[in-house]
Amino acid sequence: MPLAHAASGNIGVATGAIVLDPARALERSRQEPILLLRRDADTADIAALQASAGLLTCNGTRTAHAAVVARQMGKVCLVGCTDLVIDEVADTVKIGEATLREGDRITLDGDTGTVFAGERQTLTEPLADLQQRLLRLRSRDPDRSARA
Repeated sequence: MPLAHAASGNIGVATGAIVLDPARALERSRQEPILLLRRDADTADIAALQASAGLLTCNGTRTAHAAVVARQMGKVCLVGCTDLVIDEVADTVKIGEATLREGDRITLDGDTGTVFAGERQTLTEPLADLQQRLLRLRSRDPDRSARA
């Protein structure tokens, strides 16, 4: 059952430990995948975002700076999560009805804009039809490798 929904700033699925502070994000990312949770992401968060598997923000839209930067970095990003309340003093977050601590694991689904508690199993399905079509197109052009 989803904890919350937000606008998708970038597609993909990412699971990791909740981290609220950019300095702790850099440190903790050396041990495990992390997800950076912020009210708003700004330029001071760039190194922490690079070290994270994804970003979840309270504010913002698909065209916000955080979403644009996350897309450029290939990071899963959900923005404008109105159900996210961050308490940096207690190192906790409230997402919907759930209260979680820094270090608890969540999953961000950038394809659907959904936030889940814990780790979600994902299945990667190859696009078999597209792959076959590409192979057919490549086989029609025998000189392609010479031009590459």
